Amino acid sequence: MTAVEFGFPAIAVSGPSAGGNTDPAQFAAAADYIARLVTQLAQDRGQGPVLPTGMVLNVNYPKVAPGAVADGVRAVPTSDIPLIDLRYTPGGDRAVSPTLVQGTSSNPEDDAGVVAAGSVALTDLSADPEASGHTFGVANRLAGQVRP
Repeated sequence: MTAVEFGFPAIAVSGPSAGGNTDPAQFAAAADYIARLVTQLAQDRGQGPVLPTGMVLNVNYPKVAPGAVADGVRAVPTSDIPLIDLRYTPGGDRAVSPTLVQGTSSNPEDDAGVVAAGSVALTDLSADPEASGHTFGVANRLAGQVRP
């Protein structure tokens, strides 16, 4: 969002690191996909901007074996669940232990649910927090053009 606020096109990427024990080949597969996505954006732009003004393209790549992305790529909205929840557990001597818990979604129509099902999720985000429900259409177009 900060890049967009300063006038630069921006892509937010979440990769296959959740849950530890990630095979380096998973990162390579995600990086390859992102590089092809950026190349497609550059080819599509013509003389215009790479992304529409005020837009951040959000890419969530699942933690799956290279070449095993379940259903390709889906353009979906962001989940409304907290992705990371901080919980506190009381201990002895009035101590409290914090624990980070990763949120999950079972909604197949949001980014967290799509990634949990093993697919890539693309989402158009607006840098304007007042722009609820706004879509730029970039995620939908790219979902059909660039496959993992």
